[in-house]
Amino acid sequence: MRKNLAKALSETADMYERVVEIYLNVQDPSPTALNEMLTVAHRRVSVVPHFSFGEAIFSTVNPERPTGHRPTWSRDPISDLSNKALGVLTKLQTESTRVRNVANEAYLYAPFRIFHRDENRWQQHQSRAKRYSEAIEAMKRIVWPVVSYRLMLPLIRMASVLQAGDDDPSFSERITLTALTLESFKNSLRVMRQVADILRNDKRKLSEYPHEWAEIRRVVIAGKRQIQRELEQTIEVSVFSQADGLKLLSYYAFLVRCYFIWEELYTVVEKLSPPLDGQNTQPSEEYVLPQRGPQLPTE
Repeated sequence: MRKNLAKALSETADMYERVVEIYLNVQDPSPTALNEMLTVAHRRVSVVPHFSFGEAIFSTVNPERPTGHRPTWSRDPISDLSNKALGVLTKLQTESTRVRNVANEAYLYAPFRIFHRDENRWQQHQSRAKRYSEAIEAMKRIVWPVVSYRLMLPLIRMASVLQAGDDDPSFSERITLTALTLESFKNSLRVMRQVADILRNDKRKLSEYPHEWAEIRRVVIAGKRQIQRELEQTIEVSVFSQADGLKLLSYYAFLVRCYFIWEELYTVVEKLSPPLDGQNTQPSEEYVLPQRGPQLPTE
């Protein structure tokens, strides 16, 4: 199960990489890592002198367009990503069903556990099943925003038509994210892959990564706060400035999705990581169900 969850998280991070390439209109035909892609984006941000938040959203400066490339807004890449995201959701639902079935099976053995005064371990197992179930549900909510990008297609096409003239060879970009937002998004994908790496190594218990979990938790909390501040600032700027409606909608939609990612990553980390301050809230590592059918992973 841990390896399946790790694969789902890794695939989700890859999909979000591709989403940024499409959504931010970063044209690069070669397969590049997110770091390289964001470096290009940072160079475009630097076109605005004395860069500020308001200029990031509402600037009319058009970054230089790569020679021979025009913005391409096709239904195919967005639909392909949505379909792939639905496939990941199906895999996660399969794991969720497995956890629920194993937890239900435990009720069959509850009378025997109580009779042998082993009720505490049975309750610990149920607690573990509940935590895994909640973590999987949070992972599913991380994937859903990828599916919802299909709903942005009309806005994307409208913005492309309005901002790119027939004879205008310049590369037109609807939104220019702030450097902090780009960094926050990059960190969220890094966290997904770090959690995936921990889950993938099923030879070690989850509780054997205390320092890694502590650092991941710190990054998640900081990322969540940063995006929340960006959302608040976006609303303030839109009230007191002449806003480009399409650009504002695009920027706000991206920020909301970033916030959802951090919110659910926080839930995943809280459910899978060891307790803070030595609180004994995690189930025992020793207890497993009798050898019948699928088992919950050891931690």
